[in-house]
Amino acid sequence: MPPDKRLDWRDPDMPVLRPAMAPGDKEYKPYEFKSSWIQEYHKNAMNSPRQEPMWKDDPSYWWAKKK
Repeated sequence: MPPDKRLDWRDPDMPVLRPAMAPGDKEYKPYEFKSSWIQEYHKNAMNSPRQEPMWKDDPSYWWAKKK
């Protein structure tokens, strides 16, 4: 049986393809990002103080309530 040549998703150095728009693009294209950039992006996103919307402010929450 020949060796498996598929990409290993467990490889921490495997490049990441994400749809993104570069200046001048008219549609999303897959761009390659380094895995360290993606990890840093998500680390910063998790550590940034975000204000999540309250459930009371969501009008769809009250749709089932009898009026």
